[in-house]
Amino acid sequence: MQSENELSFKDFYDTNAKYLCAAVGIPFEVALAMFGSNYSASRAAIKDWEHTMKIEREFFARQFYQPFYNFWFFLQVLTGKVQAPGYIKALMDKNIYATESYHQARFLGANVPHIDPVKEVQAERLKLGDDITPLTTLDQASEQLGSGDFKKNIRKYKEEIKETEGLESKKESSLKTTSSYFRSCCWCKTYPHFS
Repeated sequence: MQSENELSFKDFYDTNAKYLCAAVGIPFEVALAMFGSNYSASRAAIKDWEHTMKIEREFFARQFYQPFYNFWFFLQVLTGKVQAPGYIKALMDKNIYATESYHQARFLGANVPHIDPVKEVQAERLKLGDDITPLTTLDQASEQLGSGDFKKNIRKYKEEIKETEGLESKKESSLKTTSSYFRSCCWCKTYPHFS
């Protein structure tokens, strides 16, 4: 038989865990990996945490990574490994607009995994819109989905298609089918000038 203290421990633990999670800005469900709610509630909790992480990551990057990058860039310019016309003069003149334009950098980390990757891809495709009114760019969409740099993806895709063209005829028909499938579902369908 359990004592009264043992019976009330779960309530005590859950209450304190919720307060602790709220204090550090992480949803309770995410911290304990207990997604007992429906899909939408679980996704909302994960998206809330992802948003918090992005803000914290940007703050950390500005405070920690950016000074290292600025110093690295300065050394690269001084040693002649990077050509940056006007950079040294801008530093000496304390022209922060010019130096900040050279110091632009983005520090990215791993994305939060998607609950339903198919829905996430469909959402990104909808945000791309048509050629007149896109809500995002191809590069941002690739980054958001955790699939790297868009231009590198397209170059790699073209290389892979070229490599498959020289295979024996037996495999050619299946590769053409695969190639046409990828062309129909990749960014190339929406933006044919990349195919």
